[in-house]
Amino acid sequence: DAPALAIDFMKQVPTTWDETVFLDGYPGKYCVLARRHGDRWYVVGVNAQKEPLKLSLNLPMWEKGETVSYYLDDKKRQPQLEELKIKNPAEVKVVLQPDGGIILVK
Repeated sequence: DAPALAIDFMKQVPTTWDETVFLDGYPGKYCVLARRHGDRWYVVGVNAQKEPLKLSLNLPMWEKGETVSYYLDDKKRQPQLEELKIKNPAEVKVVLQPDGGIILVK
């Protein structure tokens, strides 16, 4: 069974998208996409590697000072939900755990 956090998130995800943007990635290693539904953006990343991956993402759809919901895996692969304040939209720092992922939503 999936954790309640994951189930609650999946209930709110749209089934159609107005825009999809490739942000970063390398075949077989990792991928980061941004998807927009209306005025709401979802930034998703997956890491297919066996080591944690630190990335600095350029997310111009958000402004300095905004707070986004940050879904991530902890080191034990348990889903977590944190609030992330955008300090610099051109350099949003995230860590993707091995065989894990992230989601940023605003």
